[in-house]
Parts: sequence; structure tokens; C-alpha cells
Amino acid sequence: MSENTQVQQPPLLAIKKFMSSEGVTAKFTELLGKKAPGFITSVLQLCNHSKMLANCEPQKIYQAAAMAAMLDLPLNPNLGFAYIIPYNEKYEDAQGRQLKRPVPQIQMGYKGIIQLCQRTGLFKTMNVTDVRDGEIKYHNRLTGDVEFNWNQDVKARNKLPIDNAISSSPVYAALLLWSMITTFPSMVRITRSILQWQGSGISTPLTVTYSSQYSSTPNISCISLS
Repeated sequence: MSENTQVQQPPLLAIKKFMSSEGVTAKFTELLGKKAPGFITSVLQLCNHSKMLANCEPQKIYQAAAMAAMLDLPLNPNLGFAYIIPYNEKYEDAQGRQLKRPVPQIQMGYKGIIQLCQRTGLFKTMNVTDVRDGEIKYHNRLTGDVEFNWNQDVKARNKLPIDNAISSSPVYAALLLWSMITTFPSMVRITRSILQWQGSGISTPLTVTYSSQYSSTPNISCISLS
């Protein structure tokens, strides 16, 4: 073998080496203090459990992880605060061929969004629920005002099939210093978000059951409006 020949490291080894470098560990220590070693370990565990994530560039993984660290949100999928999700990105190589490569992005979990709201001290109440067919009494498209006619018969309401009965999923948020916020994305929008997660090739809470999937997306809509 020639002395100039470079031996390509396995993806996981390259990521581990990069995340263990002095500069990276110093940055995470600056952001997280004593929690830094455990945070770096959780990032490596994510890469170990996802082949698609392991094939991402170490620098990109670091950038996504650093964003979660700046928000002080753990990257444990079981906790649901934040995730690193690899999405396919199209690019053109030197020969002009159209190819795809995985690029990691930080994805906020609904628990992470709630956590950030609580830290502000501005939110008095936050709640998300489903809306069944016939429960939207009035909706002003211009002002966004909504009137609901809730079905109080819980047993009868729960017998309706989830995928056919839920027309939207509203979020209610009462702020201490400002007015109330109500937003309810359609099931088309929510389903689009679910399919985007599923297309990333990584298992998330949005792939468990349809009844639990709608509860995370509306929270994101609410915060974007606030």
C-alpha cells in the first residue's frame, strides 16, 4: 500500500473520533457543564442505532447536536424533547449526477416545546385535543375565531374511528401578559408532517399510533404563532 493512500475510517469510528475531539468536548462543556459527557454519549448512541444517521458527516451531526445543547434539551428518543433526524438531500456530484445524501437536522419534540414555554414564565395554560366531525360550529377564516360544539358523551365520542373522525387538532394557549392563542392545523397538514418524519428512515414517536401522532404537531404551530 502506498504511503499516500488514505484509509477511510468506518462512519461510526469517524463520528466518535470527531465528537471526542478536544474542540468539540470543550464546546459542549461550555454549553452544558457537567452534563456534557452524558450528552455526547447520547449522540453517539443515536448514531449507533441509526445507519442513516451514522452515514451523515460528523460536522453536520455536531451542528445539530450543538443546537439541542444550546437549548439544553436531551437527545434521548425515549424522553421526547428533541431528536436528530437525517433527511435525504439532493446534490450534484463532480460528474453531474443527481444523488442523495443524508443530512441531520434537529427536530423539536412536543415535550421540548412545552419545556421551552415553561422556561419563559409567560404561559399560563397550554392544552391540545382532537376535534371530531361536527364539533366545529363556526370558523372565521379571516380572523381565525373558532366556536366549538363539544360532544360531551365521552363513550359515544370515543367509539368514532380515529382516522375518519378527527378533522383537526387545536392547541389552546393562555398567556400571562397577552391574549389567548388557538390554532388547529388540518389533518392533511398533520399527516404531511408524519409522512416527512417517516421518510427520514428513523423511528420516532410519530410512527407509533395515529391517535398519539396528532398531539405533537399542533404544539409546534402554536409556538410559531406566539
